Amino acid sequence: MNYYYYIAGMQEVSRSEGKTERSCREIAEELKEELSANDYEMIELIAGKRNAPKFIQWIDRQGINREEISEEELFGHWYRYGMLQKNRFLRDWFTFNLDLNNVLTAFICRKNGWDIAKHLVGESQVTNCMREHLNDKDFGLTAEWEYYPVVAQIAAEEDIMEKEKKTDALKWDWIDEMNTFNTFSVEVVIGHYLKCEMIERWNMLNIEDGEKAFRAILSKLTLKK
Repeated sequence: MNYYYYIAGMQEVSRSEGKTERSCREIAEELKEELSANDYEMIELIAGKRNAPKFIQWIDRQGINREEISEEELFGHWYRYGMLQKNRFLRDWFTFNLDLNNVLTAFICRKNGWDIAKHLVGESQVTNCMREHLNDKDFGLTAEWEYYPVVAQIAAEEDIMEKEKKTDALKWDWIDEMNTFNTFSVEVVIGHYLKCEMIERWNMLNIEDGEKAFRAILSKLTLKK
């Protein structure tokens, strides 16, 4: 389904300006009225994350008790559900983020001497390759994953905020690349919403917040080292 009028009127967003006219919550509410019910479920899955209604229904059908699993395990199931979606853009977005997060996490673990295998989440071609090549310098990914060289450079970045910015820049470029030949489809709407989420997150962050977030990540990883 195409959304000619909505996309024609969408605010143009850019990394350099770093601002949106409305909050992501307001955008999501507007999209609820603009998109078909099936298409809006994709926005709802992104916006609601682990609390998205369809995801909760799905995880309950799997017989998984959300109260008995860790936050990391819940995110693993969220990625799995996202990778099962019919829309290719959405499936690939979840897969890309799963792989990206796992590779960055693996570098953190290696630097601190922690067990990498304990911290890899979910299943994908890239993640499974990593599990088979944990002792290889590149986790076996140089020839397996086209994004490995740039992600390895991001992982080597010492400045926490700069690392976050480079990570989001890679995600932004991924969205643009995947939507090269899309003009008025729902994929363009999803990509725009994802970019607005990034901008909104950066508007709420400062250096101190970034360091706190990074320390929180390290703390969680330390518990499982």
